[in-house]
Amino acid sequence: MTADSAPVLVAVDGAAARSRFLKLTRTLYRADPCWVEPLAIERRQHLDPRHNPYFAHAEVAYWLAERNGQTVGRISAQIDRLENRGDPNGIGHFGFLDAIDDRGVFALLLGAAEDWLRRRGV
Repeated sequence: MTADSAPVLVAVDGAAARSRFLKLTRTLYRADPCWVEPLAIERRQHLDPRHNPYFAHAEVAYWLAERNGQTVGRISAQIDRLENRGDPNGIGHFGFLDAIDDRGVFALLLGAAEDWLRRRGV
């Protein structure tokens, strides 16, 4: 494969993928003198339903984009059932969007979040 090969979408399922999801920013931004790495324990707890009360009323999915075995992007999609009470259209969100400067990677990630939200009616 070449550096120009198409990115591949990977659902974050399990501890190893969750770790890659969280560590991507370290790789992407390490040369940026203005970037301050978040505390690893805080980020892990933020994504852990046992530690974050958000998950009691929300549905969330996470994906990675990979190219040539390297993680090159990430995204989440979420639906907050508290926010959607009484809204017939529903509202969905995406977040944790970080990636290399590559239009194909961003299109893959945003498409995954959009499809997931659409399948859930928001």
